[in-house]
Amino acid sequence: MTFSFVGRTAELALLRKRLDLVVTSGAGVAVSLRGRRQVGKSRLVQEFCDRAEVPFLFHSATKGASPVESVEEFCAGLRESTLPPEPELVPVLRRGSWSDAFRVLATALPPRPSIVVLDELPWLAEQDGAFEGVLQTAWDRLLGGRPVLLLLLGSDLHMMERLTTYDRPFYGRADNLVLGPLNLGEVGSALGLDGGDAIDAHLVSAGLPGVLR
Repeated sequence: MTFSFVGRTAELALLRKRLDLVVTSGAGVAVSLRGRRQVGKSRLVQEFCDRAEVPFLFHSATKGASPVESVEEFCAGLRESTLPPEPELVPVLRRGSWSDAFRVLATALPPRPSIVVLDELPWLAEQDGAFEGVLQTAWDRLLGGRPVLLLLLGSDLHMMERLTTYDRPFYGRADNLVLGPLNLGEVGSALGLDGGDAIDAHLVSAGLPGVLR
């Protein structure tokens, strides 16, 4: 069975408000979005990007990859995304660092509002102990003054919660959003059920889209 996107009206509206702030201010906005696995973070943000009608880059980290591999994958994805006005000018870094990657990203950002998504951020931080500090420096010096919505996604709830706490580099730089399970009505809509059947499905699935699929 193929599931179309259902529900998440409030969450989509919250993300839209952040993008509208980018549009009106001309400056960057960062959002940290956390939630347990299978709750639908990536699907929600992909849907938002598809609806936003602005250029975007959606980068999904690979667990266990080396920092060099991750940077090369990021730049290759940037080149293939709708973000850069001239994709052929985006270099594919073979032995670069995240500092290099964020400099490339800054030069590739269009002058109009755009979206950059870093999915499974904890895996990037796990691969490179300096990643959080590099991200903070890049945001402060290269990205935060540009019209870009930066979405940081993660399923490691502890790490994502700590990302913006006082003792971490990205403190005070991102709004925090928590994505919970689908509610009873959304589960019923996804499966075409109502009444007791919808309640049973919600109890069995805990409202997790991955389980519903």
